[in-house]
Amino acid sequence: MATVINESMFPDLISCYNKEGKTAAYNYLRTQFGLKHPEMVFSRIKKSGKFFFDPATGKFSPAKQLSNEDAVFIGLDALCNPTGKTSISQEQNTFAEERSAAMEKLIHELLGDRLLALSHYISMDTVNRTVFIDQSSLQADGYRIMTH
Repeated sequence: MATVINESMFPDLISCYNKEGKTAAYNYLRTQFGLKHPEMVFSRIKKSGKFFFDPATGKFSPAKQLSNEDAVFIGLDALCNPTGKTSISQEQNTFAEERSAAMEKLIHELLGDRLLALSHYISMDTVNRTVFIDQSSLQADGYRIMTH
């Protein structure tokens, strides 16, 4: 029977992961707690929001908790930064990615709707290189037909 890993155990697991590596941390979970899939523990740690995993270094670090004011206003460190670079929090990055993914999905749906509407009036025969346009249905539905 496997032991339940509580959030209070996360700092010790992260310490092992950061010092000895992923393989050692997985082996520790397998031997000490009898877990068959220790990678699920680390996915829980990432999802908890209390720790941030940096893929570049392959290590965990405590996540910074932003207050409401910090999320809205620029701090002195960002204003006084001589290189002119401002740091964007991980939370803001994920929000921007989710928003752009939602916008991309909306655009695809709108394009699909337009193509579906056109398919009622226009069909193509690629073998004979012929385009069939139902002009009477287009005009009956209020469209004007213009050719150039």
